[in-house]
Amino acid sequence: MTATRTGNGSPGASGRKKEFMKLLFFTAVRTLIRNPRRTGITIVSIALSLAVIFWLQSVMKARSGYIIEKVLALSGGDVQIFKQIYFEDKRLADFMKEPLPDLTEILGKDVAKTERIRLPGLLAAAEESFPIYLNGIDPNNEPKASKIKAFLAKGEFLTPDPDGTCFERPIYIGEKLAKLLRVDVGDKVVFLGQAADGTLGNELLRVKGLFNSHSGDYDKVFAFTTLECTKKIGVLGGIHEVAFKLGPGSPISANDIEEIEEKITEKIPPDLKAVGWRQANPMVAQVLKFNDAFIGLLTFILVSIVIFGTVNTLLMSVQERSKEFGVMLALGMQPRQLMIIIVIEAFLMAMTGFALSLVIGGAVIFYQQKAGFDIAIFVGKTIQFQGMLLDSTIVYPAFAVGPFLKAASYMIGFVTLAGIYPAYRAGKLTPVDTIRG
Repeated sequence: MTATRTGNGSPGASGRKKEFMKLLFFTAVRTLIRNPRRTGITIVSIALSLAVIFWLQSVMKARSGYIIEKVLALSGGDVQIFKQIYFEDKRLADFMKEPLPDLTEILGKDVAKTERIRLPGLLAAAEESFPIYLNGIDPNNEPKASKIKAFLAKGEFLTPDPDGTCFERPIYIGEKLAKLLRVDVGDKVVFLGQAADGTLGNELLRVKGLFNSHSGDYDKVFAFTTLECTKKIGVLGGIHEVAFKLGPGSPISANDIEEIEEKITEKIPPDLKAVGWRQANPMVAQVLKFNDAFIGLLTFILVSIVIFGTVNTLLMSVQERSKEFGVMLALGMQPRQLMIIIVIEAFLMAMTGFALSLVIGGAVIFYQQKAGFDIAIFVGKTIQFQGMLLDSTIVYPAFAVGPFLKAASYMIGFVTLAGIYPAYRAGKLTPVDTIRG
């Protein structure tokens, strides 16, 4: 017969160790059940704190997405490519002539692509004139990358110029600019600006449509015409910008725009520059970064409160069970094993609170995804962001699972670690003193 090994590292010793760990685990569970009120209060405090964090992160995710969508609806595009020197100096003559390499592998097959030209100058009508940027766009592709066509308020949007002669000479301007110039659909305006060859470019244009983006500054500063017309006015042999709008099938999310910039930069010629929406809109990026920092600070405060509450609960538990611990120590339990029981208790309360927070937070978020949450009670009915009117105060939270799991893991980890000090106190108990009381 083969003898069963029972030495260190043997199957027998390993089995006894597992059985003993189970005993410690069930002892911790039994202790928590024996004190339902104190245990329940601690678990509920953990659950509510995590549920609030989950809800806030989901609200912020939805609101940030809404702000990004509104901003990109105007600037148009998750990533744009310029000539490096044009991006730095904005000289008209620094345009792109050569076509870009195929970026489908990076941006996905359903990416929207459009070309643009920008001409600074004056738009005049009768006795009024105002400085503007005349943007040359592709009427077919621009609506896929921005919402400028969706902002149509009166008249018609631009149509393609089939023969490339700018025969119709159309211009699409904001309602506020039209009001300042005292013009309407069908009226004539004159654009004056310096051409790329140094001459003075000017063109008589006819207002084809008016738009309203709910952004007063944007509507007064930007006007649109076809690429062909801007090339003719500015004496240009190329374009200033290529913009891309990522589709739902993109291999990379727009939130990882820095990664997209790096990959595109590796593939395009060195005299070109890829600019993501964060770099193109630094103020927006700063606001979103501030929002993330605020949520991080709130998470820290809630975690700190929960940690102190957990430590207090476990210290009270240790104090109340000192005689019980003394008996356990007298029967041969090691102080280290007693400490493990206390830490397991902290871990179990944290995990139970986490599971409960998923139910509470998930239910609230799911409900508000359908009904919405009106933040007007906090920020008022009218909200402006960088001069842009945000036309809705209703937020439909989007499940922020990744950030929440990260916050929850910190909470669980710190709450478990918070059990070390009460465990240390329990481990310092002596059987004689505790039993004597």
